[in-house]
Amino acid sequence: ACSKASGNKYTYTVRAYDGYEWSPYNKNGWGIRFLTVPTLSSAKNAYGGVKVTWSKVTGASKYVVYRKKSGDDEWTKIKTVTSTSYTDTSAKSNTKYYYTVKAYYSGSYSYYDTKGVACSYLAAPVVKTENATSGVKVSWGKVSGAKKYIVYRKAGSAKSWTKIATTTSTSYTDKNVKNKTTYTYMVKAQKDSLVSAYNTSGVKIVFLTAPDMLTPTSSKSGVTVKW
Repeated sequence: ACSKASGNKYTYTVRAYDGYEWSPYNKNGWGIRFLTVPTLSSAKNAYGGVKVTWSKVTGASKYVVYRKKSGDDEWTKIKTVTSTSYTDTSAKSNTKYYYTVKAYYSGSYSYYDTKGVACSYLAAPVVKTENATSGVKVSWGKVSGAKKYIVYRKAGSAKSWTKIATTTSTSYTDKNVKNKTTYTYMVKAQKDSLVSAYNTSGVKIVFLTAPDMLTPTSSKSGVTVKW
């Protein structure tokens, strides 16, 4: 079967022979569509999960993605897709996974890469921004396994990211900002040499300085507040 062309349907039957006589056989035979094993390209950290990619298989209509944690023996089916990539959004941060894929067409499955492809997943921080008294406050949720976070910024119409801080906290206030200027922020999590993916679009905000408050004054009609 290894020399057969992927996507073709083949029908097989079997007869027994004892050296003198042949047994009867199933005249209809058993049909199967031969599909080659998908070649796994990569499994890597992406924004929101682990992105797994593989080669297209001639004759396949779908692909079945399987996963197991490091140390597990059995594969678990997690998704059936028609594309040659899948992002596993159910992956847990600070966990090593293995992925493999089978090709499928009308009841026939290919074999699979028994070793799979590995990925040590570190989740990407989900970033929020807000104007603060002294600058733009960038905050994010704690990422399991992360030892520190790297903050990046684009100012105005800049095309490339600039690293502005590394912190062990889950927030950072960017004080180097100008009034009425648009800033875009993103954050990466890091654990030793492992770095997470990030939101390529980032989160935008227009920085507005806080008004300088003057001393309120009282009158018969009320309190006058000025700034």
